[in-house]
Amino acid sequence: MRMKAVLLAALLAFGVAGGNTRPAAADEITFDAVPATVGSCAMDLEVAATARQRSLGLMHRDSLPRDRGMVFAMPNRNAPGFWMKNTLIDLDIAFLDEGWRVMAIEQMKALDLSITRGPRGTAYALEANLGVLADCNLRIGDVLTQPPDLSRVIP
Repeated sequence: MRMKAVLLAALLAFGVAGGNTRPAAADEITFDAVPATVGSCAMDLEVAATARQRSLGLMHRDSLPRDRGMVFAMPNRNAPGFWMKNTLIDLDIAFLDEGWRVMAIEQMKALDLSITRGPRGTAYALEANLGVLADCNLRIGDVLTQPPDLSRVIP
């Protein structure tokens, strides 16, 4: 009987901690937002500059306003990889170089665990709702005309 109780407790703990619940640590992570012009659209971009911010990204969110996105400042330029674990919304992702030139644009499906990899030289990755980057006329080779000013938010 004691073994059944321990097993039941373990299963209940996994059910609460596992799945698509938001981890307690994620509640402690905050993101500063900065304005930017992305293609033809004005957007507010949350900045993921620290390792903890980059690992959380847009996970555990039910929605994202169409005029909002997230920009990831990449610490190295070695073909960064992104997955959609615990990410509940479909996203566009643009990979940009140090001059804010778009090197690649990909689409990512909610909860997909496959890796979407950016090209070598990626300095920034920009995520927005699926279809927003096309709606904003952002194309490969474009340079953001008003890139986000990250100087006040990157540690």
